[in-house]
Amino acid sequence: MGETLEDTEGAQESLEILKQMLRDEYQAELEELKEELKEELKEELMEELREELMEELKEELMEELREELMEELKEELMEELREELLEELKEELMEELREELMDELKDELMEELREELEELKEELIEDLKEELIVELEEELEELKEVLKEELKRELKEELKEELRS
Repeated sequence: MGETLEDTEGAQESLEILKQMLRDEYQAELEELKEELKEELKEELMEELREELMEELKEELMEELREELMEELKEELMEELREELLEELKEELMEELREELMDELKDELMEELREELEELKEELIEDLKEELIVELEEELEELKEVLKEELKRELKEELKEELRS
């Protein structure tokens, strides 16, 4: 009986240590992602995106994030999370992220780009906790590359038009 209680307490302590280690690790990744988002989104999107591209970005982000995050997170988190407490946390975070992303990527993207980029960054950072950080960072990197190419192409076209006129 004494050993079982000690084992349970030890397991709980180990679980708490593991939770804290995961939180610390993801907090560091959160800070890194925060800086990357701040720089890259401001430089890439604030200067080059216009109303048409913002609408396209909104649709692509919403669709790709919902599909890929839900698919990847199910696989990744099911392997990593062994205890019921961590499973519940994963489900709550995924639901909150989905709701926040759908709420944030609306009309505000077209109205005030600078304010919305900062707000989007803060909302995403707040909501992308624990295991969601890695998957979202990968998705944002992919989207950034697509947008870079698309924006480069559009900028070249605009410059060509300006040079012609």
